[in-house]
Amino acid sequence: MLSVPTRIAISVVCLLAGSLIALGLYLIKKEPEQRAESKPTVLVSVEEVQAYSGSLSLEVTGLVVPFREISIVSEVTGRVVFKADEFRAGRYVKAGTMLMRVDQTDYDLEIGRLEAELRQTSSSLEELEVEIAGAKKLVGIATNDKELQDADLKRKLDAGAGFSKSELDQAQRAVLAAETALATQTSRVSLLEQSRNRWLGTQAVRRSDLEQAQIRRARCIIAAPADGVIISENVEMDGFVQPGATILVFEDTSRAEVRCNLRQDQLDWLWQHAPQAAAQASDNVQGTEIAYRIPRVPVQIRHASGSEQLEWTGVLDRFDGLGVDERTKTIPVRVSVEQPITVGSRGNRALIRGMFVKMRIELPTEPLRALNRFFVDLPNRSLLPGNLVWLYRDGKLLMQRVDVVNTFESASGRRVVVPLVGDGLLLTDRVVTTPVGTYTSSMVVEVVPNRIPTPGGERNTIDPEQARLTSQESTTPEGESEKVPAQERSN
Repeated sequence: MLSVPTRIAISVVCLLAGSLIALGLYLIKKEPEQRAESKPTVLVSVEEVQAYSGSLSLEVTGLVVPFREISIVSEVTGRVVFKADEFRAGRYVKAGTMLMRVDQTDYDLEIGRLEAELRQTSSSLEELEVEIAGAKKLVGIATNDKELQDADLKRKLDAGAGFSKSELDQAQRAVLAAETALATQTSRVSLLEQSRNRWLGTQAVRRSDLEQAQIRRARCIIAAPADGVIISENVEMDGFVQPGATILVFEDTSRAEVRCNLRQDQLDWLWQHAPQAAAQASDNVQGTEIAYRIPRVPVQIRHASGSEQLEWTGVLDRFDGLGVDERTKTIPVRVSVEQPITVGSRGNRALIRGMFVKMRIELPTEPLRALNRFFVDLPNRSLLPGNLVWLYRDGKLLMQRVDVVNTFESASGRRVVVPLVGDGLLLTDRVVTTPVGTYTSSMVVEVVPNRIPTPGGERNTIDPEQARLTSQESTTPEGESEKVPAQERSN
């Protein structure tokens, strides 16, 4: 058994050995590495803004209405003595085709009587012309006789005492007789001329009555007023018609019209981007007439008939009336179609009333570029609610509001067209096509390759967890810091 001093020595040695081991471990321990403070990073995919040179389009729906619907009424009285085979509801007829005729016997007799009276009036006028010519000759003779009598009286008066008083009185009576004869013949000529004027008036009345009778006779024949279709018929053969009675309702098919409604924003879009709007504005400097007109722009009209797609070309023509529809709060307009016939797979096809059609208004951008108005297109997935987009500019993100004027489909998906206005959106900008949660100007923006999403797949090209940030602040386009929640992209 060890003695007490020995055990104490062993204990001291163990304590010293432990202390040395602890000191050695302390000396060989490495200091922890100092890590630099990291900044939050946002991962985005971007696409370049592309110049757009295509057309701007607007699609609406409409209903085909008749260009003209004519109600033809009877203007004469009589029995129907002829009715054409084409005079049936639903039949197409050419302009001028005789459809029916009313008995013209009474009007033929009236025309014969007036023609006889007109010939009688002409004969009376010829007689008056002969009498007037004879009376004018007698006036000339009376004038010469008066001149002779005046000369004889003057000669006797100049002779003085060479003639007796009875001879002078006889010469004066001869002068008075000559004046009386001249006045009588002159008055007769005046009376004959007045009588001629009266007969001329009578002749004009007879001629007017004859023309009126001929017009009434012509009204006994009902013909097609234009190329079109008979909508309804209200008379039959041997029937009796009276003035004011509707004979038929006729639709003019030489042209057609389509009635549609535009919203106020669509109408403003037309005024803003239609090249014809500027031309129409120059027509009236005062602006009174232009306020009640609509830009005349071409319209493509389509109608699906089974597997066949029919197309027509029209022109936005005018307002349908004036004002806003109280029920729909839209503005009714009319589209005019000059050629309502198109060629389909089964031959000629017509644009007929009641047909529901789709219309597309296309506006070229070339005239607008001449006015220094340019457009760009962006991917639709870059558009946020409220027409906002994130722009990647100078290594930073900037939120900008845009004005969408058109959309179209491309190989990479739907794209939107926006105008270049001021410094808000530049042709050198790139737009963000992935979700951006919260963003501050102190964050680092890292651009990653963009993958076009597959149909039905995830639209985001970046893992949402990877793009999520811890900061709760974002910067507005003006650079001010405010809290902005993450926004979903619009379709």
